[in-house]
Amino acid sequence: MNRCNELLALVLFALLGFTQSPLAGQEPAAPKPEAAAPAAMPTPDEVRSVLLAALGKDEGACAVAHIRCGSMTQVVGAGTVGTGGEIPNERTIFEIGSISKVFTATLWRLALARKEVSAQATLGDCFDPAALTGPARGILLADLARHHSGLPRMPANFKPARPANPYADYTLALAFEALATWKPPAQPATYAYSNLGVGLLGNALVARGGADWASLIRTRITAPLELHDTKVTLDDARLPRYAVPRTANKPFVTWTFDCLAPAGALKSTTADLLRFLSAQELCADEGLANAFRDLRGTVSPAGGNSSIGFGWHIAPLADSKESLVWHNGGTGGSRSFCGFIPGRQVSIVVLANNSHADTDGAARQLLRPLLR
Repeated sequence: MNRCNELLALVLFALLGFTQSPLAGQEPAAPKPEAAAPAAMPTPDEVRSVLLAALGKDEGACAVAHIRCGSMTQVVGAGTVGTGGEIPNERTIFEIGSISKVFTATLWRLALARKEVSAQATLGDCFDPAALTGPARGILLADLARHHSGLPRMPANFKPARPANPYADYTLALAFEALATWKPPAQPATYAYSNLGVGLLGNALVARGGADWASLIRTRITAPLELHDTKVTLDDARLPRYAVPRTANKPFVTWTFDCLAPAGALKSTTADLLRFLSAQELCADEGLANAFRDLRGTVSPAGGNSSIGFGWHIAPLADSKESLVWHNGGTGGSRSFCGFIPGRQVSIVVLANNSHADTDGAARQLLRPLLR
């Protein structure tokens, strides 16, 4: 397989938001730490060792873990970033891939509160019938947010001109073209992870919200929460803190997006994401607090013992009534994981600029000692 085909295979099978082997065709699977009473934080050396193992043999890559347990927080970087070989920290910026989907689901709950859409709103309510035709007009926005729409992971006509930057040229017009020939499942849809679905959800909210997706994210979520480094596009002041994506031990292209931006276009830091996790349970902004609560208020089966709310995946902890609320992400040259345990003040973010980095495995290892 030549390099171009290898990149296209990576896009078609890995894409955004996976944990296990992309060729195995499995949906996201959460880490399953054993549940028990909280213990001490792992030491910085222990965290660094876990991160280096997650990075593998790519000496040019870096990763950061940011952990909270009660009143204690710890941030540890491994590897180096930038031309000066600095150790990455909580302000180092990474692509976060499908963690962006939680932000899009949050926008949907906020749009509900603003009455821009109703609880029973469909794609047909948001798009012109001349543009979007066929049975896809009847898909509920709520089902898009919980991956129960019946839509495929990727549209049938997804054929990027540049496999290294696959989402740059996929437009809403192409998505509507794919939906025109889509046939809904014969049985009621069950959980099926869909980048296309969340992309359409974001575009439907744009149609009703009067601004582009990046602007809605900024004005309704990141600005109120003071997530100053969570962006789609980085300005010149932030670029020096950007961990350039890597794959095959080499720098890789930063992904850009058109209509599928709501499925994976954000970049962020561990500091911002840890703050975002904390806000899921304690948020001074009443509108956001209600939205965050509602994301986990209704859950649906997501395979095995796992379930899904709106945006968030939820996995039960072994031998416990508690659960890990989580999402992960992947781009062509980055991997990410964030999760928290409601009621326990335990949360973790692991970000890496390496397409093969095992951020999920690192999170699993680092959570385990916190729950003994």
